[in-house]
Amino acid sequence: GCGGPAEDGAGAAGVDVARGAVLRGVLDVHGWAARSLSLGGFGELRDDDIAALPLADAAGVDDGDGGDDEAGAAPAPSSTLPPLRRRPATNLTELELCGATVSEAALLHLVPRQPQLRRLCASGQAGVTDAVLTFVAAACRHLAAVDLRGCPNVTDVGVRALARGCRGLASLVVSGCAGVSAAALADVAAASGRRLLCLRARGCSGWDDAALTVIARSCPELRVLDVGTRNPFGGNDAVAGGGLEAVAAHCPMLVEASLQGLAAAESSAVAALARECRALRVLAVRGCSLVEDDVAEAAARAPRLQQLSLYACPRVTDAAVDALAAAAPPSLRELDVSGCRKLTAPPLVRALAQLRGLRKLSVGGGAALRGDGDAAVAAGGG
Repeated sequence: GCGGPAEDGAGAAGVDVARGAVLRGVLDVHGWAARSLSLGGFGELRDDDIAALPLADAAGVDDGDGGDDEAGAAPAPSSTLPPLRRRPATNLTELELCGATVSEAALLHLVPRQPQLRRLCASGQAGVTDAVLTFVAAACRHLAAVDLRGCPNVTDVGVRALARGCRGLASLVVSGCAGVSAAALADVAAASGRRLLCLRARGCSGWDDAALTVIARSCPELRVLDVGTRNPFGGNDAVAGGGLEAVAAHCPMLVEASLQGLAAAESSAVAALARECRALRVLAVRGCSLVEDDVAEAAARAPRLQQLSLYACPRVTDAAVDALAAAAPPSLRELDVSGCRKLTAPPLVRALAQLRGLRKLSVGGGAALRGDGDAAVAAGGG
């Protein structure tokens, strides 16, 4: 996740010069000791603010001394910012940009000068481009976790560059990046292999069985898989059964599986995933119009299941709720059957009585029934 502290400046209009001065002052004194930097709450940062930070000279980046850069390093990124000053430098392992706005030029200046960087959160940053990611991949080879969700200017080029340069990539979040394709993510999986533990890519383009099969076979230790369309009614018809069956067969350690808008996904394939991935804690199946009661029956036997969503799966019936009430593990805390139009009230009432650990039941048009052992209607009805 990428939520940073103090995001109150994220929507500020214009540039707050004082905030930039505060950032420079703090890093001038303490930057050499900093390992984690969150810019949340700084709003829009000027290029001058970034240029004034105490940054090391990056290999392959012109530092203004006229000397040769390190042999074999990445070519210098194009930047309009002035040369670096000689001061004790930051050497970050974590950089979080959520809640700030930083330009492409500033990112080209800042990020490649953090060679020990292991975690980069840049969600929603328009300044993150393929050029930035290419230089990040060349300079920050220890990167293990990258969050680019909602970055509008990231495409396959940048994602493939990360896979080539960051061989220890364990977590990649590109949800909502429409310029990133499932084929490119399959290449990332093939390059990362068993090191890749988390892939969140809902809203990327071109999801099909072939891409899912490559990901499943390449990443046997995958823990989190979040795929599909950006909204539950996206109507993807290219994922049928083979890809999900591959996930069921090759990813036994999966803890979270989120499938959204996969209109052609066969119910038997989703049920196989729920049945074979015994470590599952979260199974979210949203807008998958072929999913039937067998998915709930299989999920009920997942011994660690905590959250189950069958949102907008129109073929789900009362039998699914009865199966959960009869066999779901005590760990089940949340159940979402909103938009399942064939459901009636009596099974839901029985479920609330029998599932003693259930804390939230979402039904109807988003209504929520909450309980603490004894269920009580907290909001709405349906």
